[in-house]
Amino acid sequence: MNAHETLMNNIDALWNTPEAMLIGHGEGFVEPIDRDQAVDEDGKAIFKYYTLYFFNDHDYINPREIIIDFTAEDMEAYAQTW
Repeated sequence: MNAHETLMNNIDALWNTPEAMLIGHGEGFVEPIDRDQAVDEDGKAIFKYYTLYFFNDHDYINPREIIIDFTAEDMEAYAQTW
């Protein structure tokens, strides 16, 4: 598996985790967004880049934080899989 396939698999895993937050990054702003706000109706990315963020603090001994940053191009490629 190459690096791009690994990234797409990681995005897919967090995308399908309801507790993971999707964040859109634009020109001088950052905002949490819903999954359906990531691309337009033509599958084009709306933001410059994206972050999927998951923090599991239910395990107090070993809390887990996962952060995946990815580009608009990655978002468009992922949107093609829906």
